[in-house]
Amino acid sequence: MATSPRPQETDFTRDVLGRYVCNGFDEAMRSTDTTVRADARPFDVVVIGGGSFGAAVAQHVFFNDVARRHRILVLEFGPLVLPEPLRGLEPVRSIRAPARLEYTFTAGEATSRFLRGIASKRILGERCPVCGKVMLPPRGSCPTDGVPTSEQVELADRGIVTTFCVVNVKFSGSAMELPYVCASVLPDGADMGLFGLIQEIPFDQIRMGMRVEAVWVDDHELQPNLASIKWWRPTGEPDAPYESYREHV
Repeated sequence: MATSPRPQETDFTRDVLGRYVCNGFDEAMRSTDTTVRADARPFDVVVIGGGSFGAAVAQHVFFNDVARRHRILVLEFGPLVLPEPLRGLEPVRSIRAPARLEYTFTAGEATSRFLRGIASKRILGERCPVCGKVMLPPRGSCPTDGVPTSEQVELADRGIVTTFCVVNVKFSGSAMELPYVCASVLPDGADMGLFGLIQEIPFDQIRMGMRVEAVWVDDHELQPNLASIKWWRPTGEPDAPYESYREHV
């Protein structure tokens, strides 16, 4: 009987992996048929039994064949079955497991200056000496011209919403009430935006071009990270025209 070309739970294993690990005997024999492939040739070594011993024998033969000239066929009769206590159980389709990632971040000189500024309620960018653009957060060089940036530029903690996203899906650990808005805010005088929350306004009233200002944490909570800006809120000023920020969308 021909082996099914599709993943199944009977010929080999109870998961999709078995279909791609094993071949049926008909498929193995077809690989020796010169009418199918001009370079087809018979197997040089046939190992009977695909258990742990048979697999070890096949591996030993393979690794000792330095020229890789021999074809090895391992024959196993019947499907690879689960242990008796696990047979008949519903296959596991997915699992949920906690994930945690810890890392150490080395900020570098330019970003360190920026983060120290944030800890004192100051937004510091760096100007490119070639194109004149103000980078934020600064990385020490201009990504466009590839030259070092050293001129410090203190920016206002006010700016424009250039793009935003309404979040409707809650994720683990979040205390935010749905829906809420994350946005890219372009501080006045900058050529790159900062990412943050927009609050103190209904989510369906947030729009591109809206003028906003930073809401900082209390002084005793200030730290050298962007969590020192709790969120951005509307200033009540007229919206910025699209032409003034179109290059930053």
